[in-house]
Amino acid sequence: MEEFYAKYVSQKISKTRWRPVPPGSLQTAEIFATGSWDNEENYVSLWSIGDFGNLDSDGGFEGDHQLLCGTRHHGDVMDLQFFDQERMVAASSTGCVTVFLYRPNNQTMQIAVHSML
Repeated sequence: MEEFYAKYVSQKISKTRWRPVPPGSLQTAEIFATGSWDNEENYVSLWSIGDFGNLDSDGGFEGDHQLLCGTRHHGDVMDLQFFDQERMVAASSTGCVTVFLYRPNNQTMQIAVHSML
């Protein structure tokens, strides 16, 4: 049976996606994106799983998710997909599609393209 790890993040999360690892890499994904819905202000955020290298006494992983960066998103996040390691796209309940650019060097995310459908 699969085990789940949950954390309260003070948002209603609609989508979660793992950031892809570099092609040919043997690493596992360590960063994931979330999109929120039905909040006064919705966000697209990037998180790190932190240091999950140690097991606790129950055999589960120790550590905590850490918010790397986030940006406000107009409307509910209806879908969220990564293009590559630095770009992801979010579909909004308002009919907009937004491409976000993630800068891993300084842990920031900015809007690269915002388009109405």
